[in-house]
Amino acid sequence: MCAQWDLSVPGGPFEWTMLYTAMRHALIRTICGLLLTGLTACTSHAGARNGDEVNRAAALYAAVVQALVGPSAPGGSRPVAFVDGTGTFEFPLEIQAAVVQRLKDKVTVRFIDDRKAAVDVGAPRAPARDDGVLILLSPVPAPLGARVEVSADRYRNLDDVVGARFVLERSGDGWRVVGEPVTGPAGPEVTSTTGG
Repeated sequence: MCAQWDLSVPGGPFEWTMLYTAMRHALIRTICGLLLTGLTACTSHAGARNGDEVNRAAALYAAVVQALVGPSAPGGSRPVAFVDGTGTFEFPLEIQAAVVQRLKDKVTVRFIDDRKAAVDVGAPRAPARDDGVLILLSPVPAPLGARVEVSADRYRNLDDVVGARFVLERSGDGWRVVGEPVTGPAGPEVTSTTGG
């Protein structure tokens, strides 16, 4: 519906790729935490305006991620969502930090730079890692109106891929999904290098 899935594995030792990815994600989480601290301490008019825009966009993305992941099992661990933008869209760090903060009690959100970090291409049906989902989100229009449409793809494994278009409305300091999302096939077909 809105994304290209590329699960090809580049040459080079798999362990090095995973170590590099883990280090990069740790650095990103640290930076996001620092940025979130800076956002909440912002007091100038311009900072407040930018902070408001960040909070509105983060609330919108958090609502879509929560809708795609679904509720966590009672007494179970939080579901894991690997999140990336579609095409060349990348999430600003401020929005990443704010989404993680909004969903911290419901979903473990991991923003990724490389989709291969979210998918176990060596396993049958190439599932998302950690029993999670890979979510690709389209950019939201700016400025945000009272009603917004967002396209997203959700990938659990090669047999469970869905594209969805959500309509959201402002609700207090957040957003709520209006009605049922329009679902259909995701972006171009997901392929696995496992041959399975």
